[in-house]
Amino acid sequence: MLKRIFFFIIIVSFLLIIILFSGTIWMSMKATHIPPVSQVLVTQKLVDSGINDSQTLIEQGTTSHIPSPFGYTIDTTVLYAQQKDAKKFIILNHDFGEDKIASLAYYNIFHQLGFNVVIYSQRHHGQTGGNSTTYGFYEKYDLGAIVVDILKTTPDAIIGLHGVGLGAATVLAYNKIATLEIDFYIIESAFPNISAFFDLETQQYQLLNLLPWKQALNSWWKLTRGFSFDDLDFTQSITTTPRPLLLLYGSEDPRHIFAKQFKPLTSSQFIQIETIEGATKDTIMITDPEVYQNVISDFIDKTLQN
Repeated sequence: MLKRIFFFIIIVSFLLIIILFSGTIWMSMKATHIPPVSQVLVTQKLVDSGINDSQTLIEQGTTSHIPSPFGYTIDTTVLYAQQKDAKKFIILNHDFGEDKIASLAYYNIFHQLGFNVVIYSQRHHGQTGGNSTTYGFYEKYDLGAIVVDILKTTPDAIIGLHGVGLGAATVLAYNKIATLEIDFYIIESAFPNISAFFDLETQQYQLLNLLPWKQALNSWWKLTRGFSFDDLDFTQSITTTPRPLLLLYGSEDPRHIFAKQFKPLTSSQFIQIETIEGATKDTIMITDPEVYQNVISDFIDKTLQN
């Protein structure tokens, strides 16, 4: 009888290991190979922000393919300000499943403030290479390549970074390795670390969360991707930022809960947190455009005056 019980335990354990291993690979593929967002949704987002012809706008800019440190090229377009020799640049970092076209939703806001607007597709998105999405870990080096490219032609450039969702992670990851070449950061819908992000995204899958899948995924990423969950903790990036940083959330965005976690950090002179009432992650700038633009412009004015 004991032998049967022991054999049964071995079989069940073996099956659980197979399920966990298979589930880990599936989760890794799902997490790092993000499907494209519907173009209908992107187009609507652009129209809501006042962009009716994205292709013509792109053609008015200068498009280049900047070499990535990882062997592919980064599809980048610079939309220059009306003022010639403008030295202010804003680099827009898009969300999961989007590409540089989606970033045009923010174009009018920064163009009106006199910025050269830089849009690009992050790795494994749009026309940029890369075999997977890494939540900012490898993306930050591509962002760094764009910063270097700007400084080559404009050594005294004023550079700001804007990111939403995945773009927020990329910007915060870059903040860890940046020196003082960035003048300010604007972050929308940020998550403090990858573990908190997965907790929020999978909270409806109660059965899944009974398994130690995050620990397994963390080990798998260490083995196959070259980074771990520890590398995707952005709290220190915020607490030690040497430049002004604006954190923006919509009150109806589920990630708004993270604003409470960041709230104690506002004692720093560099950190500001704002909430746009009634907005979701995707409607934060169109729910109340006047409030959004005032928050952005006031933050930038204050930053550049100091």
